[in-house]
Amino acid sequence: MPSCRLALAALILFVGHAANLAYAQTPVSINVSSPRQRIDGFGASSAWTAQSITDAQADLFFSTDKGLGLSLLRVRIAPSGNSWETATAVKAVARGAQVWATPWSPPGAWKTNGTDNNGGSLLPDYYDDWAARLAQFVVNMKNAGVPILTLSAQNEPNWTAVWETCRWTPAELTGFIRDYLGPALVAKGVSTRVLAPESIDWYSIDDYADNLLGDATARGYISHVATHSYGGTAFAYAAPAAAGLPFWQTEYSDSGATSDPTIASALRVSAVIHDFLTIAQGSAWHYWWMYPSTSGGSSSSALVEANAMTKRGWALGNWARFVRPGQRRVDTTGSSSTLRVTGFIQPDGRRISIVMVNSGTSALPINLSIAGGTAPSFAPWETSATRSLESLTPIAVGANGTFVITVPAQSITTLVSDAMNRPPSSLSLSTSAISENAPAGTPVGRPLATDPDPGETLAYSLVTGAGDTDNALFTISGGFLRNVIPLDYEAGATRTIRLRATDLAGAFYEQSITISVVNNPAEYADWAATLPAAADRSATADADADGVPNLLAYALGQTNGIPLPASARPSLYSGTQGELRFGFEFAASAPPDLTYVIQRSTDLSNWIDLATMARAGTWGGAVTVLMEQSSPARMRASVQVSGGETGRFYRLRVLITP
Repeated sequence: MPSCRLALAALILFVGHAANLAYAQTPVSINVSSPRQRIDGFGASSAWTAQSITDAQADLFFSTDKGLGLSLLRVRIAPSGNSWETATAVKAVARGAQVWATPWSPPGAWKTNGTDNNGGSLLPDYYDDWAARLAQFVVNMKNAGVPILTLSAQNEPNWTAVWETCRWTPAELTGFIRDYLGPALVAKGVSTRVLAPESIDWYSIDDYADNLLGDATARGYISHVATHSYGGTAFAYAAPAAAGLPFWQTEYSDSGATSDPTIASALRVSAVIHDFLTIAQGSAWHYWWMYPSTSGGSSSSALVEANAMTKRGWALGNWARFVRPGQRRVDTTGSSSTLRVTGFIQPDGRRISIVMVNSGTSALPINLSIAGGTAPSFAPWETSATRSLESLTPIAVGANGTFVITVPAQSITTLVSDAMNRPPSSLSLSTSAISENAPAGTPVGRPLATDPDPGETLAYSLVTGAGDTDNALFTISGGFLRNVIPLDYEAGATRTIRLRATDLAGAFYEQSITISVVNNPAEYADWAATLPAAADRSATADADADGVPNLLAYALGQTNGIPLPASARPSLYSGTQGELRFGFEFAASAPPDLTYVIQRSTDLSNWIDLATMARAGTWGGAVTVLMEQSSPARMRASVQVSGGETGRFYRLRVLITP
């Protein structure tokens, strides 16, 4: 509101240089592997006082190169359904900010008290008219080049003041959104949905929001839950997150002094920001005004006083400029009564931002470590009594992943690195079994690891360490783990290896993996003995009635009781170059007691041998046999059928080798 209200005591942090400190260091840790709430941004309002700012002023507030880097702008909707701040909003959008809007009051003629000001309530007869006017505002702003991110239903529905105000009970506000405002937005064909309730303080947020979120229809029109911070203190309000909605703080002004552009105000405001982010798990935070109500005036209700950016404005920039929409807050340790630390990571994992507030009267030496990732250095940006979001010399990270900084007394510092790297994780094999006696070079499975950083290329290797017992029996080639020698089931049903996945920056993850050795029958007689009926065990019988005789099923790698897939059966098919081929599949470890013969005939009586493979050896004969890996555990053998061939027949003959 355009008046001063209750303030909270708070903090942030600054970083200076430190090395070989002789006094105790405070350990601080940032865990980038513990993502919390998504951050939607930081902002302020142009209501009444910033209707048409200059380009230089827009840069000061919204540029991430020259100013605070605010990513959100809150504009006022006048009772007429228009905004006086469209010109400012256009400049904000041009600098990457998102705009949203709040009404303070419907037209006085539509209210119980007959005036825009001094509270009063919207008459039910005008619910539909007001909803239509607000929805049309969204359309008008879009046409003016200002997409409206979200539309507030009402500023401070539980507050009466001499300026524009309008009272709503929780039930009334829920009904208005459910039956009028939500449907009006849908009818206009816009994607914008409703932000509510923007209650005045922490004492009333749950009264309003619980009512809204408890109504399934109303909840369907809500995109954001929001409160102001003019009373009470932040608490862990879980209802928005439980409903899958972001929780915003949409207005606050420092009431510690009527006018205070100093670092003292910045520290008070920083404490409120920190507590909202860490205690309430909030996603966006807004100061009240960009500019005071009097041109060139001084008031703690605005970020600017006497035509100059205040320290609280620069402190807000310590978050806004570097903690951009889409980043997630992460867990930190080391906060205390005089040191408050928040950490954030970008979705692609490359940027990490750490905001630290030292509200104490002494500098704090800090030993800072990053869990779950590494970065070569951090760039510090300080706001203090003598600096205003000033860039300082980068700080190198030690070989052990830690570094020491000194945080000056009564300061706010943001540490930023855009070269964050997180190691891969969850290493496994696509398959972890191999048939016994499979020839050397048979694929076991493809190494698979996840990496939280998009676009990473991972390299896989066998390494020493726990579980590396059988590393020598395997190698990695062609993207697969392969055996170096045939493995004997009787020598052990499993083998263990230690596998490493390494990213481009050298970060790695290791995992011990167990590989099963499958006990394949060594002879047809052993395979047939597993059939349930003795009468079905002859080579020419068809035990499972799938049209494939037992001996051929054995040769093609069939598991008893499981019919062969169509792709395994001998057939004609088109090759990768469109050529006609005759082929079939069999287990990667072909039975050593069989001879395979590919034959051709013109009359189905006289057959010519084209190629032969005996005892799982190599193919020989008049034609070339193409061997392809059809899956990690199966091979396909095929020969090309001569172009233009007619009246010729191909078959696979299988014999038990003496």
